[in-house]
Amino acid sequence: AAFLRYEQNVRLPIIVELYNWQIGVMDEAGADDRLVEIKHASRMRSLANTEKRSRGQLLGLRRAKIVPTREQQEAKLQQFINSDPTRSAKYASLLQDIEKVYTEMSAAAMFEINLVQLRQACRAAAFGYFVYDAAVERAKPNLDREAPYMDRNFPQSVQELQVSMSDWHLPTDQLLLAGMLDRLSELPAASELEPLRSLLAAPGTLSAKSGLLLTGTRLGDVSFVQDCLKKTAAELQQIDDPLLQLIIQLYPAWQTLRDTEKARDGRLSQLYGSLMEIKQQFLATDFIPDANSTLRFTSGRIRSYSPADAVIRTPIATLRGVIEKTTGVEPFITPERVLRKYEAGEFGSFIHPRLGQVPVALLYDTDTTGGNSGSPVMNAKGQLVGVNFDRCFEATINDFAWNKDYSRSIGVDIRYVLWITGIVYEADHLLREMGVK
Repeated sequence: AAFLRYEQNVRLPIIVELYNWQIGVMDEAGADDRLVEIKHASRMRSLANTEKRSRGQLLGLRRAKIVPTREQQEAKLQQFINSDPTRSAKYASLLQDIEKVYTEMSAAAMFEINLVQLRQACRAAAFGYFVYDAAVERAKPNLDREAPYMDRNFPQSVQELQVSMSDWHLPTDQLLLAGMLDRLSELPAASELEPLRSLLAAPGTLSAKSGLLLTGTRLGDVSFVQDCLKKTAAELQQIDDPLLQLIIQLYPAWQTLRDTEKARDGRLSQLYGSLMEIKQQFLATDFIPDANSTLRFTSGRIRSYSPADAVIRTPIATLRGVIEKTTGVEPFITPERVLRKYEAGEFGSFIHPRLGQVPVALLYDTDTTGGNSGSPVMNAKGQLVGVNFDRCFEATINDFAWNKDYSRSIGVDIRYVLWITGIVYEADHLLREMGVK
């Protein structure tokens, strides 16, 4: 329950608000400039995906009352622990110890999240952090480094950096840097960091200070960054670049935060191990507490749901709906081949007998979560009927608990896949190879 309270009351609301603000800044920056819009597109999609998932999780936690339910379960577990001296001696403070970790995280979350976002929201700061972090980490033995800087990963990490740099836009970065400094200026913990305290206390507006940092930096220059990646941490400290030097001055704070997060993870890992032990005794049954790296099966039924009052989502979407939504503008662009085949009524044997249309997507109440995209969906006879690819907005609650009213996954109907393959793109040989008539 402590983790769920932290997510519901602290972390998720911060992420939703913070990412919405960043998306808004980039959206406005590209409103009248197509090139700027393109530069921001990838990052905006990434932020929007996280924001939407977080917002859905927040909605689901509140709507399904998962926190109170988990609190009731843990109250019964605590009674079970207290009822036996041996159990009590080992586990009496377990739930309280977990609570202490999340209480600590809750108190620090606003500052810690914003401090990290200072070097993530502002892309030039992100480039500078990568450069200096790489210098520090690459000086260590390979196996002692953070994962992105290990020999097997470093070329890919550098490539991702270069891709990100190609989309850099200084005016947007100035707005984001000023905004993050403004947010940090309202947090008492920020004044404890001398580099931030000095920057915030210096004369001038935050916009002007951000402008000076960004117009004076070369961190948006690919050749400069490539040259920096060849230098040691000591050599980087000698470079006359205001933003890079600010990043270097703040680096110990980020390093401390990284160590703090590792320490918390270590404490929670140990505590959750004990929690699994006592839960297994309490439930008196076999269960798998961690399904990572296992083959997972989940069963359910094709089923509609009601996400809001007077709204019902039927369980099968059809090709007609795809055509009706087509506008020719992202994301509602339908290939010309599909439009032609629809107008010609060339549906083959892939029409749904009751709906009279080619079915496109299915809703079902299986218990899926992130990482299940691409999983086969089979009927009771073991026949492939679809491919799982997403969850409904309300079903992001699956990350915390399955709920019969809102947990709905989305799969592409195999008849649509076959129609696209055989009718639209005329790859009949593939259908024959699969034995499809």
